[in-house]
Amino acid sequence: KAEDIDSMQLFNQLANQNLNSSPDKSIFYANKVLNFAEKLQNSDGKSRAYSTLGTAHELKREIGLALNYYEKALVGYETWNDNARIAHLCERAGRVSIHVGNYQKAEAFLNRALSGYKTVNNANGKIASLDGLGDICLEKRKFDDAINFFRQALREAEASKNIQAQATELTKIGIAYSDFGNFN
Repeated sequence: KAEDIDSMQLFNQLANQNLNSSPDKSIFYANKVLNFAEKLQNSDGKSRAYSTLGTAHELKREIGLALNYYEKALVGYETWNDNARIAHLCERAGRVSIHVGNYQKAEAFLNRALSGYKTVNNANGKIASLDGLGDICLEKRKFDDAINFFRQALREAEASKNIQAQATELTKIGIAYSDFGNFN
């Protein structure tokens, strides 16, 4: 059993190391993690494998599979009330949902992510969630709401001294005003 745990942890490391450079290898290793986790009845291992599988499929633009795996991972993380991981997965699932045009689902995920990031006091997570909510409003042509979300994200970015996020949010505010037809 100790060997199986060691193998599961090794495959998890390999899955994460290959995530950006080779999503297919990452999927291969994450499935190995999943097999060991099921054999060991290790719900943390299963959730980590599902999360990695979600990210790998997202990188491959296999959005339906990514969303499916993110939702499976959430079940495990909810069991332990792991707010940081729940927030992160909800943010990822929200972004994926935006890409497929499911704004209602995206909004629900991003609001949940924002709440979780507030709980764990993660400034970058709050910025990303607010930014995503602003993006949804832009897509829905709700410019005032979009600007409001982007301004909230900008305030978070300023408070955390995140220069890159400040630039992004200022740009998005400009885009929203331009799309709105307000050039003043």
